[in-house]
This record gives sequence, structure tokens and C-alpha cells, in this order.
Amino acid sequence: MKKEDWSAAQIIEHLPQRFKAEESIGYEVIIHFQITGNHGGEYSLQVKDGLCTVSKGLKDAPNCVIKSSAAQYELVEKGKKNPMVAIMAGDIKVSNMIEMMSFSQRFYGLFSSKIK
Repeated sequence: MKKEDWSAAQIIEHLPQRFKAEESIGYEVIIHFQITGNHGGEYSLQVKDGLCTVSKGLKDAPNCVIKSSAAQYELVEKGKKNPMVAIMAGDIKVSNMIEMMSFSQRFYGLFSSKIK
């Protein structure tokens, strides 16, 4: 399967492969993804001690919660929809925008036209 055909769940599950460990020394965060629809799910992403892990389910207290339908999340991650437009339109809800901005800088191709 081509990466551009990945579902929202597959995109989230592969976030550790896009993690910029070298740019994240000392950075710690827990992000909850609440993605609705057939290709969604609930996920916890944790960055700690230079490692990024994703697990199914909502674990620990998050620094930020991202809520979206699978379809909208996929459009943004695949570069077919501007992330700021999606957030401003309420298609993607972010509980802590400052944390989200810091988080997004620590991953290759996050919310861009190409999934790496």
C-alpha cells in the first residue's frame, strides 16, 4: 500500500518513524488523538527521553488533545487541506495550540504535502 493511501490510524501509528529525535532533546509531551470514523481510533503519543511511542487508547494526562474525523485528518496529513483552515473551520479541534505547534516541529512532514 502506498503511503498516500494510508488511513488516519495508519498515519498516527507511523508517527514514531517521522520523529526528529535529534531536535527533541529534553522535550516531553503526551498527545491524545481522538479520531472518529471507520479508519480512526483513540491513540496516545508520548515523547520522552528522546523516544516517541504511539499506543492505542488514551493513556495518562495529555498536554494536548487532537479531535477530528478520519477523513479530515487524512486530508490535512496528505497535504490536501491546509491545517490552519481545518482548525479554524472546526474540522480539527486542538486543545492546546501552542503545544501543537511545538509538537508539529518535531516530526518530518507533519501536516504537509508528503508523508515520509
